[in-house]
Amino acid sequence: MKVRFLLLGIALLTLGCSGNTQNANSNGRQVDDAIVDVTLDSLILNARNYESKVVRVSGIVEHVCVHTGKRLTLMGNSPDMKLRVTASETVPEFDISIKGSKVLVTGIFKRVEKSNEICEAESAHHPGELFFIACQNIKVR
Repeated sequence: MKVRFLLLGIALLTLGCSGNTQNANSNGRQVDDAIVDVTLDSLILNARNYESKVVRVSGIVEHVCVHTGKRLTLMGNSPDMKLRVTASETVPEFDISIKGSKVLVTGIFKRVEKSNEICEAESAHHPGELFFIACQNIKVR
């Protein structure tokens, strides 16, 4: 009889703890583990599939806004594949010295809502001009 109660207690404990599918970060907020690793070219060509998702891409920094440091342009394998990355609360500005460096950017992939959000140097007509990444993390490689 004691063995049955022990097994029942273990089973209930296991079932009670298995329902948590998200991790909490150090601030106690819930964090979704769904970061999508994607190439910059694929991200731009299939933009609608990634909209509002957290993505991680690598590319060459082609341009950093010298006026504010709050925007940069990433270039993929093809010179036509360029995407804007904006600063956020977690990354308030970009160092101008990273221009020409290969970087790994993690952030939320979003659609541009206002046409005046596009920097003049970034306004060349390319498929990535309608989307941007709100940067949450950037690593120079």
